[in-house]
Amino acid sequence: MLVAEYSHERELAEAHAKRAAELAVKTAKALTSHWSEPDTARVMGLSKQRVHQLKVSA
Repeated sequence: MLVAEYSHERELAEAHAKRAAELAVKTAKALTSHWSEPDTARVMGLSKQRVHQLKVSA
C-alpha cells in the first residue's frame, strides 16, 4: 500500500512539474512579446538568462 501511494504521488509530481514547465515557457513567450526580457525576468522572479532560455525553447 505504501509503495502504491508513493508511486501515485510521484506520478502526480512529475505531471505537475511538466505542466509548470509548459506554463513557464508560455508565460515567458507571452510577456516578452510585450515587455523586455529584464522586465519579464523581474515579473516572473527568474534570471534574464532563464527567461531567454524559455523564450527560445521549442
